[in-house]
Amino acid sequence: LGFVRVIAESARGLVAGLRLMLAERPDVVYVNTVTLPLWLALARLTGRPSIAHVHEAEQSAHPVVRRALATPLLLARAVVANSAYCVEVISGVYPALRDRSVVILNGIEGPAHPATARQALDGALRVAYVGRLSERKGVDTAIKAVAALRDAGVEATLEIAGSAVPGNDGVVRALHELADEPS
Repeated sequence: LGFVRVIAESARGLVAGLRLMLAERPDVVYVNTVTLPLWLALARLTGRPSIAHVHEAEQSAHPVVRRALATPLLLARAVVANSAYCVEVISGVYPALRDRSVVILNGIEGPAHPATARQALDGALRVAYVGRLSERKGVDTAIKAVAALRDAGVEATLEIAGSAVPGNDGVVRALHELADEPS
């Protein structure tokens, strides 16, 4: 049922996206995720150049999944990746992507002289996780780390700010179960 829903939504999105592309006639289409390949296809269909921004690499994923994620990139005129690792993963699936890829590191520069961490922990340690709730983003590691600190006698709390991709409620349940496990 979920697959049928995705196909139906994709068809509706294709029609709406095509209308938008034809009405706006952009000079270039910038796509910042490989998980929504529709815009790269629409750019190709309407003769518009496109740039795909790759900022995640799933080397540990099954080869079929890696190929599925990288295939839409073949439609892009250029690929911008935030690391050489991303380029290695996508070009490992399609070697031709190496020639059209360029690495541009994330644009947040660190401080010239970082402040030193506090010398001692006074009071409770507060840990925050901010980001997408996913099996691959490390929130489970944060939960386990805070549990280990508590087991070692450190007063620690964890605050989580984020949500799962719609339809991936299972990850939220799994994280709740992990957090509720006795440490």
